[in-house]
Amino acid sequence: FVGKNFSKINPITSRKYMVPAIFEKGTDNIIVKGNGNKYLEVTMFPAHRVAKLGNILMTSGIDSLYPKGIKIGRIIKITPQINNQFNHLLIAPFSGPITFSQVRIFMKKEND
Repeated sequence: FVGKNFSKINPITSRKYMVPAIFEKGTDNIIVKGNGNKYLEVTMFPAHRVAKLGNILMTSGIDSLYPKGIKIGRIIKITPQINNQFNHLLIAPFSGPITFSQVRIFMKKEND
C-alpha cells in the first residue's frame, strides 16, 4: 500500500502475497503465494503439466502490477496431492525479507 506519507510492505513470504507467475522456460500461468513461513507455494499445479525440481518461476506481467520477468524463486519440492490430479510446489524465494537494504515501489500513473 502506498499512501501520501507512508507505505506498507508485505514480505514475499506473507500469506497475503500472491502473484501471477510463469516458468522461466514456459508459458503456464500459475499463482504463487506466500505460505507464512520462509517459502512460497503453488497449491494446485495440474499433475499433467511438467514441473521439475530447480525450475525457476518469474512474474508473468499479466496483473499489470509487476513487470514480466522478475525472478521469484526455484522449485525445491513437488508433492502429489491425494487425488493425483494436482501437485503442490514448494518454492524457495531468491530473496528473503530480512536481506533487503532497499525496496522498489511500483506506482501506477493515473493515465495508465
